[in-house]
Amino acid sequence: MSEVADRIKEMITKIKPTKLYPATQVARMFGVAPVTLRRWIKEGIITAKKVPSGSRYMYYVSGYTILDWLGVALEAEESEENGTEGEE
Repeated sequence: MSEVADRIKEMITKIKPTKLYPATQVARMFGVAPVTLRRWIKEGIITAKKVPSGSRYMYYVSGYTILDWLGVALEAEESEENGTEGEE
């Protein structure tokens, strides 16, 4: 199994499905800039809850959403390893 697949599996074990994670933390998990994650949220690529925080709003992503994304990433990684990328 690849190092990437191992890392994804490790992340899956640490995510609590019912917890809401701050968007900045989720961005770090996925290795992207917070601005990228916010763009994905605004484009509807990933769902998040917008919560008032003082004079600003904060985005929170549910553990279920993160687990969905990690599951897709793991499937893609394993397909690539097995040479079945894009096959049905």
